[in-house]
Amino acid sequence: MKIISSKKKLKKFILNEKNLGFVPTMGALHNGHISLIKQARKENDIVVVSIFVNPTQFLEGEDLDAYPRKEVADQKICELSGVDILFMPDIDSMYEKDELCIGAPAIRGYVLEGEKGPGHFDGMLQVVMKLLNLSSATKAYFG
Repeated sequence: MKIISSKKKLKKFILNEKNLGFVPTMGALHNGHISLIKQARKENDIVVVSIFVNPTQFLEGEDLDAYPRKEVADQKICELSGVDILFMPDIDSMYEKDELCIGAPAIRGYVLEGEKGPGHFDGMLQVVMKLLNLSSATKAYFG
């Protein structure tokens, strides 16, 4: 398993892959994540998992720093689950100074988490779009 933190290196390693499964996560992996990884492993030649705690989906007053981070355990889980590439970028490499903003639909963006935290889905959509574009995935697996 390769662990990559650079967008450029990720693109290099997956450049010619035709059958790539992608599992985007915020880490603190559990059995639900493992089931997604195993499904991706069955259906794809290459499996990429990302671990990125996305600051743009945390709203004012929510504690980004308190979000669980278990890098060593997550790496071991990915290795044991047959992940080919673990993408672990830092915040600075994922976000530009003049960032494109994505907005959730005005009405549907307020269901589930959006009801408690308006703007949560804006940040989630922004990073998922970035990760999908970076991975060039054939299939993506969300839980």
